[in-house]
Amino acid sequence: MAAYPKANRPRRVTITALGVFLLGVWNGWRAVTLAQQNELLLGLALRPDPRVRLALALMWAVFFCTLAIGIVRRQRWTRPAGLVSILLYALYNLILLVGFVQSAVVRQAWPAWLLLYVAALLFVAWSFYGPGSGTYWQKPTRPGASVD
Repeated sequence: MAAYPKANRPRRVTITALGVFLLGVWNGWRAVTLAQQNELLLGLALRPDPRVRLALALMWAVFFCTLAIGIVRRQRWTRPAGLVSILLYALYNLILLVGFVQSAVVRQAWPAWLLLYVAALLFVAWSFYGPGSGTYWQKPTRPGASVD
């Protein structure tokens, strides 16, 4: 039997935490594949430099996994950080898509990607700031503890 009551986490916050964690795993896998193919990619003289993409993939992986843990642990900094990170990640990927992809067919898909990122941003905003989610972000107190 648990000494503390179970956290009443809204389902949409759980879905957001899972999605953020999966973004971290995705970027971690991207970093692994970029590291494995580093010599080949350097020989092709791609832009941006594959080492820069590797470093950014590692950064995004660590950041999104840390953010997911923070969401589950009710860290208040995750609310604004979640929105800002989705916005920055969208800008990063759209810049890569529009600025560096050679295929015209792939570049024409940017409106669909933009729509997807706007939908994700709206979902995260609703998840963190929507009705019924405000009480989740308040830290529970131990039974019998005084509140200052």
